[in-house]
Amino acid sequence: MGVQTMPEIRATELTDEIQQKIRRAVRKTMRAEAAVVSESLVGAMAAGNDASVSRGLSLATIAGHDTLMDAAGASVAVVGHDLKISQGGAGIMLVAGDAQVDRGLIGVLVAGKASLTNGSRVLMTLPGAVAFGVAMGVAFAVAEALLKGRFGARR
Repeated sequence: MGVQTMPEIRATELTDEIQQKIRRAVRKTMRAEAAVVSESLVGAMAAGNDASVSRGLSLATIAGHDTLMDAAGASVAVVGHDLKISQGGAGIMLVAGDAQVDRGLIGVLVAGKASLTNGSRVLMTLPGAVAFGVAMGVAFAVAEALLKGRFGARR
């Protein structure tokens, strides 16, 4: 038996079509009075009023009023009024009003009032985040002092 080689893969019209669809689905920024994103990835989304993300991802979301995230995620969100997440997650959420999370996971949540249902989890709230920040600040200060003492001050 001889050695079989894999056939060479070449760019076709199909791969070009897929790449065009991906480019259309990914937006860098979005600014609107009411922003709605569905099945897309948005870098930064700013809405003067309400914002909605459905089956998508927003790296940074700022909404003047309410935000709804359904089967979606966000790295950072700042919400002027209420937030509702259903089957989603977020890294850092700052909510002026109420936050309702249903089957979701939040890294840090700062909200006027939070309601977690159906196994939702928040890793840190405001007191925990502040304590973590202080602890990391102290750890870095101690590490810097130890490194300066060991290696001497460099200029």
